[in-house]
Amino acid sequence: MLLRQLKKMNNLKLIVCSDKNGIIGINNSLPWTNLADLKHFKTTTLTHYVIMGFNTFKYLPSKLQNRKLIILSSNKNKVIAFNNANFKYNDLIIFSSINECLSFVYKKDDSFFIAGGETIYNLFLPYVKTIIHTLIDIEIKNDLTNIFYKFINTEKENFILSSIKILDEKTKVFYYDRITYENFDFTLF
Repeated sequence: MLLRQLKKMNNLKLIVCSDKNGIIGINNSLPWTNLADLKHFKTTTLTHYVIMGFNTFKYLPSKLQNRKLIILSSNKNKVIAFNNANFKYNDLIIFSSINECLSFVYKKDDSFFIAGGETIYNLFLPYVKTIIHTLIDIEIKNDLTNIFYKFINTEKENFILSSIKILDEKTKVFYYDRITYENFDFTLF
């Protein structure tokens, strides 16, 4: 039973982009424009499910075409109102808890990509099989007037670097695979 559950969760992947210090955003937006990473994100997630929090959804620069979006939010009506006013996704899925979302993921054979923000990354990190971490060779200056969002993999001992892909001279993608599910909560299924 345990092996079957582990195999079913192989479809949950975390996709993130950061500067050298783990900065993934400032004041709910990307602090850079990196076309290589945007293209990589699009080709990787195309036709699959993308899971994000409401703030990440709210600050998307445009509609993510040909992807199935899942929004994790405690305020379903706020998400619906924003979607109807801005993006008009017909098949938007909204969950109010990680347990509901993970149960949905467990029942599907498709790939699911966790796309942020910081709180969503931290919630899902114990359950993902793969981390796809794009590292941009820049350093965002710390300005105390801004709210910085970071991605720091606090479970590095549970993952192993499996490959590296170079997108351009400043952009590399690191692929990490989970080697242990030490903190995995199987009671969800």
